[in-house]
Amino acid sequence: FAPGAEAALLDRCGDDQFLLQNEIAKLAALSGYTTITTQMIQQLGTVTLDADTFDMVKLVAAGNTRQALAKLQTEPILITGALIGNYLDIYRAFLAKKSRRPLADLAKDFKYTGKRNYRLGNADQTAARFQRSQIEESLRILQKLDLDLKGSRLDAPLLMQKAICELSLARSRA
Repeated sequence: FAPGAEAALLDRCGDDQFLLQNEIAKLAALSGYTTITTQMIQQLGTVTLDADTFDMVKLVAAGNTRQALAKLQTEPILITGALIGNYLDIYRAFLAKKSRRPLADLAKDFKYTGKRNYRLGNADQTAARFQRSQIEESLRILQKLDLDLKGSRLDAPLLMQKAICELSLARSRA
């Protein structure tokens, strides 16, 4: 692996050993069994739903709404559930940091192990871009989206696009 490539692979796949084994085999063949680079991983690597939605959260947090909208390619209810989980991770990390609790305590309290522990580290980094009110507003938006997707006759992709735009607006309000 080239420097940073292992982290890029974990970002995209999580720590599922079966998926990682398959991805490494595929990328090794692509590299001609030499060095696997970050570019190869970005070009050909599989992205899990968790990783894809966390990328969406990072894009929203950075103000890149258009790129976040471009990631809406999976079943809307699955995306919404994953987004809610990601924002809850961010909220927990945010509150832990504000109360000066170590992430290790948070991981223990909420049973973050393996893949979930990796998610907590990502959430901790992303939480620094938010204020508490922004995270809470984002969770309200996602709750409404979940209810709308399950009980509305409106077009699901349209509801998703609206929610991503609302998340971006919530993030931009100080």
